Amino acid sequence: MELSFANSKFNTTRPHRRVALGAMTGTSLDALDMALVEITESGLHSCATLLHHNTFDLGALRPRLRAASQGKPFSAGDFARLALDFGNFHAASALEMLKAHNSAASTTLAIDVAGIHGQTIFHAPPLSWQIINPFPIARALRCPVASDLRGADLATGGQGAPITPLADWILFRGHRPRAIVNLGGFCNITWLPSSVDDATKINGRDVCACNHILDHAAKLALDLDFDPEGSNAAKGSVHPLAETALTAALKNAAAQNRSLGSGDEGLDWVNQWAPQLTSCDLLATAVFAVAKSIAQSILTSSSPSHEVLLAGGGAMNTTLCKRIEELVQRPVFNTDVASKVHISARESVAMAVLAVMAWDGFSITLPNVTKRAAMQCRDGLWCLPAEETQS
Repeated sequence: MELSFANSKFNTTRPHRRVALGAMTGTSLDALDMALVEITESGLHSCATLLHHNTFDLGALRPRLRAASQGKPFSAGDFARLALDFGNFHAASALEMLKAHNSAASTTLAIDVAGIHGQTIFHAPPLSWQIINPFPIARALRCPVASDLRGADLATGGQGAPITPLADWILFRGHRPRAIVNLGGFCNITWLPSSVDDATKINGRDVCACNHILDHAAKLALDLDFDPEGSNAAKGSVHPLAETALTAALKNAAAQNRSLGSGDEGLDWVNQWAPQLTSCDLLATAVFAVAKSIAQSILTSSSPSHEVLLAGGGAMNTTLCKRIEELVQRPVFNTDVASKVHISARESVAMAVLAVMAWDGFSITLPNVTKRAAMQCRDGLWCLPAEETQS
């Protein structure tokens, strides 16, 4: 299992304790999630403790980011302005969160390294773009900042996703094999062996569109950004023909054995069936088909899992979680029950963990997950503060 680089010219000293910042906006564009994480040790032996987590409303950035991700016409200047504004927003949010943490903890905590995912506006390997200008962030935090965390993987023939399995190992490994299910715009699953087993058995894959479908259905049916707690879905009935059609579409996308991205959101099904079904039936059918696809992936995987941990915005959809639990017939928990990582913080915490691993010289993706070849360059596009570049 190739996890580290030889002859690295980076500073790869591994102090016992680092503080990292992670930031993530998912494809659902709910908010900017940020986390401060304390990381001890290094590599597969790392341990991560969440110190502070916050979400920041994207405000006027949301429609611009959504338009860019939907392929709406943008000039070069529009993209450049969006990347800069998004970078400035990250910088201001990070300083606000750091100030809040230091005030509450009566400390003067400083950040050692930051991992910034950026907003995915296009993903169809080998092409992928997570838009962000990292320079305002490095200037504000005065620490090394990693962005474009998928780039090196894509350059070596990988799918660039899922990107979190190694971070999931650091955060959620336990005494029994587990499936970590991210209910985001797309659902992806990490299969973790037990903590006493060989970490080379970590596996993961993208499964199906999730919140993309559920949120679009809520928008068309209810004029809401999402169905609160899945309450409307709970009132509806599953329409057999519509469910069969959606399940088949999700299965077809999964069968291509690639990461999911632009064009895989499942919106056509919603557009087709929304005029034919009641709002509650539309949502109930969408929830059941998504849950069924996720459950089948768990039950048919060659990687065993004795329990299932849910994270991501979809974990707040009580109806979706119940359907998954009914179908997998094994213990299902949220990640904040099995660890101290809240369901909405998992991806931002993961970005912090991956940034530290990349800074230490470890490859942050796995060949058996993303199908990448051996790495020839360091993961992440690094923006270094002035102190790091002086001779």
